[in-house]
Amino acid sequence: MTAPTDAARWPDAPRPATDHVLTPGYYQLTLIAAALAGCAELHLRAGAGLPSVSVLELVVAPAFLSLVVEILSRRRLRAQVAALYHRNRALAGYGAYAAVASFVGLVRTTDTVQSFHDLFVALALYALVGLTVDDLGRLRGLLAAALVGVAINVALAVLQVGAGGPYPISLSENIDAKLDLAGELARSLPTGLFNHPNGLAMFLLPVVVFLVVGSWAGFQAAPRRAAWIAAVLVPTLFVLRLTYAKGVYAWLAAGAVFLVLPRWFDRHRVWLAVAAVVGGITALTWLSIDAFLSGELVFATIVSRIELWLATLHILRSDSFVAVFGSGGMQLIRQPLVTFEYTNTHNAWLDQALTYGIPALVFYLGAYLTALRSLARQIRSERPPIRTVALASFASLVGILGESFFEPTNHSLALQVELFLVLGIAAALPACRPYAERAGSASSSPR
Repeated sequence: MTAPTDAARWPDAPRPATDHVLTPGYYQLTLIAAALAGCAELHLRAGAGLPSVSVLELVVAPAFLSLVVEILSRRRLRAQVAALYHRNRALAGYGAYAAVASFVGLVRTTDTVQSFHDLFVALALYALVGLTVDDLGRLRGLLAAALVGVAINVALAVLQVGAGGPYPISLSENIDAKLDLAGELARSLPTGLFNHPNGLAMFLLPVVVFLVVGSWAGFQAAPRRAAWIAAVLVPTLFVLRLTYAKGVYAWLAAGAVFLVLPRWFDRHRVWLAVAAVVGGITALTWLSIDAFLSGELVFATIVSRIELWLATLHILRSDSFVAVFGSGGMQLIRQPLVTFEYTNTHNAWLDQALTYGIPALVFYLGAYLTALRSLARQIRSERPPIRTVALASFASLVGILGESFFEPTNHSLALQVELFLVLGIAAALPACRPYAERAGSASSSPR
């Protein structure tokens, strides 16, 4: 069995400043955006009656629009964009189809436009990461910046548990019904900068994976750095435990399996991940139903989820417009199969189809699969630290994909941004091999 890292380390020669495709300012804005990713649920409102704007959007939107101007005016940058597109065509197709579906869906509702508004912020951050993170130093800087948002959420969550507040984000109405692992009503729940403990737990899932891998790798190569990472990991695990998000616990364990998977499974890693997600979804659904029928009320939420899923499938089957272009969220309220009012399916997979149409769901799952295949190649062929980051990203995507089947992660800007940050890292890794290694390969290649 192989640990997620080896002791060997590559010499990380710095890339000359003139060799970056974009000016340093874009990378600095990307770092700020990564730091604000965990604070994306914080919104500012200029005045009464005006729409609110996420603090993250204030950084990402202007940077992305400026980036578009650069792309249109610089041929070399267009070549980089083409390379980024080819690294995950399904994700590009997902973004494009969601944009078209949102525009077409205006004939029925404006809700889909708001959904795409949040998706646009996540896509913009993906583009910034993919085009600015092009060496190991910048990759380390991005991961360090992302820890800022993590630290804010964890520190706030510890205060909420110990002192009963503060809660900067308005809490969800159903938080009072949250049960602990014993089936009793939970008290002093941590939510961080989210409106529900489940949202915070989902946010912390990939965070824990990266922190575990970082501390493990650090103790082999940089013990002092590992100590700092472990110092963040301990309170993070403490907060995650008190969210009582049972599904997150299960999917975190599923993702962790891929951190210690023996090397001889590397060629089958992607299909093992697909089997783990499908098998995990099936097992968790069946076990939850069985436990509920046995009187375990802590698993009662599976019943309401199944109501929503069946109602969504009925809408997609009976309304061809929703099946192709989405905009079916409001129909969910009127479905006789649902005994309560809810405008999303509590399932990010089905929400893609209900919001943007079935083709968007295909692109959405394809984006995951493409990223997993790319990361599997990096794990199989690269050395640390590229392999280390690829392992953490792979395990994180497995956990996020599985848990997203049970949670409406696409209705949280912070969770969407975090997903696309991981996808952006997966797309950027091929460009992050040490500059000296790539320069040597280029000079020795036949002309």
